[in-house]
Amino acid sequence: MLEAQDLATQAREEWRFTDLATFTLICRQCQMPLTGQSGAQQHAKETGHTNFSEIPTT
Repeated sequence: MLEAQDLATQAREEWRFTDLATFTLICRQCQMPLTGQSGAQQHAKETGHTNFSEIPTT
């Protein structure tokens, strides 16, 4: 179990894994910070904006 946790930690640190529910995004059209895929979808629905980037959390 410890090996799996270490592997998951390493994958996150090397940007090989993204938790779609909790990752942080920014709308590149209005610079609004957003949380998760659902936050981006809601923002897109409300504004029509479609250009997002993930923000590193480290």
